[in-house]
Amino acid sequence: MSANDAIVLDRILADRKKEGEQDAGRVFEKFVFEQILKDYALTSNQIDDGWVDGGGDGGIDGLFVIVNGYPYGGDDGFQWPRENPHITVWVITCKHREGFIESPLASMHMTLSEFWDCSKKNENLSGDYSESLLDARSIFIKAYSSLAHLDPLVDIKIVYASRGDLENVSDGIKGRMEQLKIQAGEQFSKVNVCGYFIGAKELLGLFRKVRDENLVLPFEASLTHDDNNYVVIVRLNDYFDFVKDSEGKLRRYLFDSNVRDFLGYNNVNSDIDNTLKNPTSANFWWLNNGITILADNAHVKGKSLYLNRVQIVNGLQTTETIYRHFAAGHVTSSDKNLLVKIITSQDEDVRASIIQATNNQSNVVSYSLHATDDVQQNIEVVLRKDKIYYERRDHYYKNEGMPQDRFITPLELAKSFLSIVYKNPAAAARLKNKFMRNGVSYNAVFCSDFPINKWSLIATIWLTSKKVFILKFLSQFKGIDCSHQWLPLVACCVIAKIIGSFKYTINDIKSMQLTDISDDAVETVWTWIIPRVGKCGETLRSKLKNPSATYNIVLQDIVNTHHFNGAEEVNRRPLPKTFASTNGNPYRYNRQCFEFTEDFLDTVKESLPPQPWPIGVHKSVAKILNVHSACIRDAINILIERGVLYQQKDGIVYDKNGKAILVDNKRCRYTISEINAQIAANNKATGMT
Repeated sequence: MSANDAIVLDRILADRKKEGEQDAGRVFEKFVFEQILKDYALTSNQIDDGWVDGGGDGGIDGLFVIVNGYPYGGDDGFQWPRENPHITVWVITCKHREGFIESPLASMHMTLSEFWDCSKKNENLSGDYSESLLDARSIFIKAYSSLAHLDPLVDIKIVYASRGDLENVSDGIKGRMEQLKIQAGEQFSKVNVCGYFIGAKELLGLFRKVRDENLVLPFEASLTHDDNNYVVIVRLNDYFDFVKDSEGKLRRYLFDSNVRDFLGYNNVNSDIDNTLKNPTSANFWWLNNGITILADNAHVKGKSLYLNRVQIVNGLQTTETIYRHFAAGHVTSSDKNLLVKIITSQDEDVRASIIQATNNQSNVVSYSLHATDDVQQNIEVVLRKDKIYYERRDHYYKNEGMPQDRFITPLELAKSFLSIVYKNPAAAARLKNKFMRNGVSYNAVFCSDFPINKWSLIATIWLTSKKVFILKFLSQFKGIDCSHQWLPLVACCVIAKIIGSFKYTINDIKSMQLTDISDDAVETVWTWIIPRVGKCGETLRSKLKNPSATYNIVLQDIVNTHHFNGAEEVNRRPLPKTFASTNGNPYRYNRQCFEFTEDFLDTVKESLPPQPWPIGVHKSVAKILNVHSACIRDAINILIERGVLYQQKDGIVYDKNGKAILVDNKRCRYTISEINAQIAANNKATGMT
């Protein structure tokens, strides 16, 4: 390895360090994750979800689960493959040092000896592991168990990264890696296990790996073209080659400007898939609306189109289904054709209008188009004037090389708005991206009535709170940025400190200026919160399971000490998410007419308290969502049938095997063990097993 490789790598890491994170080890770890997982186009949040470094990490710094090319984070709405499942697990350890040592692999060996045993529950593991590592293990087990009936191929990739030179890796360390590979390979029937050492040279190679900006699309016939725009007929196998890279992976960056993701095998996509598998079906392009490609330039040589800076702006569902069909090894329909429209423009406004127009031509739910909403574009313009970069399109400003400590996502902005304007930091802490699927919730946050010039204030409070924690308090937590779950409470308290009360109004917010948000004021709020966290049985680094209760304890302590008033207004105003029934009257309900959408079921699930539920829980949730109580009752039954919720009767909660796992002591005088003993006795008496 050239000494220059390490010098250049350190220069890159130093630039990253200036952008926010101060701990060199953490900067190195995130850089490693970004380079290794570059082909999956993970968002910053997805990288953070797989980042398990910290106390009790078992020698593992990053653990990422990929299912058929898609990052899986444990969400219920994940679109599972229907055939040929392929689970890739990246297990990564990083050391910010110039060399490789044996101890990280030794630690991983002890951890992974029981990690791969899917029959073991987390609570039965012998090691003292962190919650984040156990959560990552649960995600892997959930993926494996969900696909077990399809006999998935498990691809385990174990990576040890440092700033060292691969030529200096000792035989002993290589032997440790071989032990890890053997250990993992013994646990699964269909498994590939690879071990990688990555040093400075390899990291630079990954860093310099760029997307293919110039692509070639062969075509069978050109139907029309004008002013460098084309409509062509393309063979399906040629289109499959066009959208996959040299390793056979889908070029996911081709969809960066697309406003929605793959919707799974719904009715439309299932029809496409069945058409592809049917050798006697009509030519594909007769039955399909085709693909729209946006490019900077296009020109023809022979019977091929040479395209620059390609984006597929309409036809993601068709493309995904075609890719999955041929990637699974099918050859049926390879000689059939697809209609492709190519539009060329380098004008960003024109490109944005094309994206909006092409997606509006199909049946797209409203939340999918929010990236191009007027309010979102207006917010981006306003924030950029204050050098705040609004990531309404993933990776856009990152690709432009803007400083990442000035990035804010729509979810972060919504959390800050909910914390400050609604005075509900607890709701903000629980907020997830899917709230944007609900038009009522979305419009309540990104409302046209809120002064557009005040979004910079909302964003600045959030970003300043993050910055101050990193600069002033990060070292207290061994360089681990654990601020994210406390930022909503900090944002709310910053406003109260500046105004002097939690009884501030929207007019108070409108009258504030960016200059009112000082680092000193934010630092003071952090000094209020950090020492008080332990008083409610939490640590700053622990995962908040009940933000309302935890925040209220900390908040009350702050109020008592600093004599603020109006604390009773905090966490009282909920984010509206009303659902009207399809017959237009929420208090009239017809199950045959009501559409139990995934969004509605998700909202019901989030609105329910932890099991065991009290009597009449469906009625209380119905009041929140403004629907008939029978509608909630039916939604709960659907979620129970899916296995998302547990069956419950008379205050007793049963697992899928019929065993009691939870009990409401107010409604049942028996313990769980007594109930299960009675169940076992009844089963024995009736001959059931």
